[in-house]
Amino acid sequence: MNVINGLITKDLLQLKSYRRTLIIYTLIFVLTGIAQETTKGVSVMVAVMLTLGFGMFGMATFNYDEQAKTDRYLLTFPLTKKEILLSKYILVILSTVIGAIVRNNSKLYNSIFYR
Repeated sequence: MNVINGLITKDLLQLKSYRRTLIIYTLIFVLTGIAQETTKGVSVMVAVMLTLGFGMFGMATFNYDEQAKTDRYLLTFPLTKKEILLSKYILVILSTVIGAIVRNNSKLYNSIFYR
């Protein structure tokens, strides 16, 4: 499991360059959801875009690894392809869950201020 944690940490460090984009992306969709003031709180479109958007940031690590040929480098270590792929899937699932949490927090904000 330490190997998978290390791989996930590597992917998160790769995503550091996306930090500013991620913050802007989140703010735009949270503010859009608050401004729309629908009867159900944040609109469905904003909720889906936040959740899937965070998942897409996790999937960007696949592209990073392909461009940098990291997969070849990782296979020189005592890792299996299964462990590498499992760490990628865990990262995508975690980032999607984080997107859902951000979405739910914006729903909470909307319900507090727009009763």
